[in-house]
Amino acid sequence: SRSAVEAWDALGLPLPATPHGPRLGAVGAGTAAALARTGATVDLVAADATADGLADAFLAHPQANGPVGLPRGDRSRDPLERRLRDAGFGVDPLVLYETRPRPWSGDADADAIVVASPSAAVGVPTDPAPRGALIAIGPVTGAALRERGFDPYVAERPDAPAVLASLDAARAASGGSDG
Repeated sequence: SRSAVEAWDALGLPLPATPHGPRLGAVGAGTAAALARTGATVDLVAADATADGLADAFLAHPQANGPVGLPRGDRSRDPLERRLRDAGFGVDPLVLYETRPRPWSGDADADAIVVASPSAAVGVPTDPAPRGALIAIGPVTGAALRERGFDPYVAERPDAPAVLASLDAARAASGGSDG
């Protein structure tokens, strides 16, 4: 994730910038761009910007080998690790950062609230619930919001055009205008 890249960089850990070092995979275009900004060479980008998408891309890659390092946060989901282990790869997870929930004041009056991760979904208050439309940045975050009793609009992909399409759908459903 971009957060893992930022944590790695903040710790001053070196990233391979040549094809002779470890190969790097990115869960999506945003993570690939964050890696590129550090000077690292990205060898694999998941077409579907999810952990399952990265697992699919890695397992289909003709030069996939292990062990596989997984820098991540303390609340990261495990489908990538599980799928790689199930395929016989050694996996070395490395927790680089902790996600600390912050209390939501609940007094924000917004037309829409974009929730960007399952860990962020945990912070959305249920009492009182937000007044604006909830937009989940993808299906995994949408599922986390539904588990908490919300009915979010779910972007098809975790990118700006898909999130904007969900915002448009929320606005249309509420009778909002285009202007």
